[in-house]
Amino acid sequence: MTHRLTMMATALTGTVLVLAGCGAQSGTPAGPAGPAGAEPVRDRALAAQVQDQRRQAQNMIADCMKQQGFTYVPHVPAASATPSAPSIRGQHPALVAYEDLKTFRQKYGFGVYAADVYPQDPNVAPRQPATTPNPNDAVKVGLDPAAKEAYNKALHGVGKGNGGCVNDSMKAVFGDTPADDAAKQAQSRQTQSAFESDPGVVQAANAYAACLGSRGHKLSSTKPGMIEKSLHQALVTARGQGNLTGDAARTALDNEIHQAMDDLECGKDYFVAAKPFVTKLRANAVG
Repeated sequence: MTHRLTMMATALTGTVLVLAGCGAQSGTPAGPAGPAGAEPVRDRALAAQVQDQRRQAQNMIADCMKQQGFTYVPHVPAASATPSAPSIRGQHPALVAYEDLKTFRQKYGFGVYAADVYPQDPNVAPRQPATTPNPNDAVKVGLDPAAKEAYNKALHGVGKGNGGCVNDSMKAVFGDTPADDAAKQAQSRQTQSAFESDPGVVQAANAYAACLGSRGHKLSSTKPGMIEKSLHQALVTARGQGNLTGDAARTALDNEIHQAMDDLECGKDYFVAAKPFVTKLRANAVG
């Protein structure tokens, strides 16, 4: 539909705080893991809520356009199929159970070189979003230039947030999101500051860094919120662009797995300390 709807769907489904291949909650899982766990159930519920809101907004757009003499067909692309297991690649290390992350990293590392070795594996292969034709493209094709300009003005208004059936319907369904976003941004800054200065988190981060250093790893940062990204981001930089195949890909992945397992063992206490802050930051994510 619109870029704004896509952003709202992203925010509501919690695909924020992305850290490819990272994730750990504690030394022992706090609850059931896998498809029966609370996290994927919550994500599915949120995805269903987003779809319902998008349908509501689309129907309102159609009614609004009809009142102005235009045809608009409500169009909600199908939601992406729910994976058979929760995706660990892309999760922050404080938000995934230790045993689940351990299993993932033993095969895929952080998920950087794994797609080179397992190009068809849905756990690491880039997901291509499903696309469906927008029936309103055909509606606009049949309009002359003047009618098409009037159609677009009725649909989108004369500027960002300035009228138009899309903007009015979005505001009715999702609320006054610009003000909400500003409040969330302010709250996120406060939470981030508290995260970075919390004595327990800082102490755990220092121990995390010392452990990795003793195993020969160099870190770009030991700051809370950054230390858990350090080894992963170094591998992303080293990986670069282009294809990697055969023995070279396998060797690179083996090295990555070694680093990822060291990171997991050294960081598990830090992940526990960081979890309340990361959870709050994700809840305040701005779409």
